[in-house]
Amino acid sequence: MNDSNLPRIAFLSQYQPGFGEKLKSPYKAETHSAQWNDSSFFRKHGGNRGNLVWMESIYRIFKYDRNNSRHISRAELVADYKTIDENFDFVIINMACWITNNSNAGDLLPPNYFAKIKLKKCKLVCLGNGCERGSYIKSNPNISKNDFDPRTVELLHWMADNADIFSVRGDETKKTLKEIFNIDSIALGCPALYSFPNSINAISLPPVKDSILATAGYLNNNKPFRNIAYSAFKSVNYFCQDYYRFDTPSNIEFPPCAKPSDLVDTKINEADGSVLNYPFEIDGVDKMYAPNDVDTWRGVLSMHDYYIGSRLHGAILSLQAGVFPAIFHNDERPLEVARLVGMPHSPLNADIEDSFDVGAVFSEDSLENFKKKYRMRYNIFYEELTGIGLVLSS
Repeated sequence: MNDSNLPRIAFLSQYQPGFGEKLKSPYKAETHSAQWNDSSFFRKHGGNRGNLVWMESIYRIFKYDRNNSRHISRAELVADYKTIDENFDFVIINMACWITNNSNAGDLLPPNYFAKIKLKKCKLVCLGNGCERGSYIKSNPNISKNDFDPRTVELLHWMADNADIFSVRGDETKKTLKEIFNIDSIALGCPALYSFPNSINAISLPPVKDSILATAGYLNNNKPFRNIAYSAFKSVNYFCQDYYRFDTPSNIEFPPCAKPSDLVDTKINEADGSVLNYPFEIDGVDKMYAPNDVDTWRGVLSMHDYYIGSRLHGAILSLQAGVFPAIFHNDERPLEVARLVGMPHSPLNADIEDSFDVGAVFSEDSLENFKKKYRMRYNIFYEELTGIGLVLSS
């Protein structure tokens, strides 16, 4: 298809790579921990590394007229919506877990911010919307509409009333919106799940004892699980996803005992994202990575055989790299995505040391179940989006 025949898309997302360029992380190589003194930089670029995975996804999923598509800000959409309506075929808004009952959330918009926007020619697509931790009705059955900030409720209704597709991250968010706000939505999952739809063809099940495990999570959580899980593999490498920490100026995970003086010589190898001069030994972990480039991160993951972790975006990036992922969760956010596509999952709890079985988690049956459910979900995603005229990359 000729580029000029492709849709003209106005993308509204936090992450803004140049069109036609290699998708790069906005983070620069960390050459010295003392250089990290601008905490606002991390907030401007989505917080932790994992967020880069879903932020880049909409630019990989779709084919679009690159000469006549561009990024827009929220302010541009509000101020120039009539011009945008005339010059674009689609406005795509890419969100994550923003639906919160926390009135102190920093990303809430002013009252009536979107109220006047009525797109007549241009179609509106809202992707990836999910509940924040503690906002699900399943785990908080007494929660009500009154517990949510009016600005959150306002934006939800604007999306639901105006979008040609208003999608959410999973069935738990869908249930919450219906029961609390009487808002209908479709559970399509995180867009990043579908950036590399053919990656599942590369997934295999090599013997665990000869395999390299990738993991991501919280270094001080659930040591019994870590010990029994990690010991089953030939080697284990840890991938940092952390956000900027004000007490230790870095976005590399460190144990709670870390002091700024311990981190002075910690660096990141730009070639593969490996952490150099890491000052602590973590039981069971052979190597630490903190890639600042999403493509590098995906490439290094492709050299692993399995992923186990509590970080959702680490699991999704592993899937993109053709690595079989399993989520071990302590809240509903990763759980609802894992359930949606059939990804193996299990709660992190006190009994996991006795119940964890690597062979059962990564079995032929679990892989076949995952592939079957993933293909079904991808087909639904594909049909919904192409059904309104969008073009998906293969």
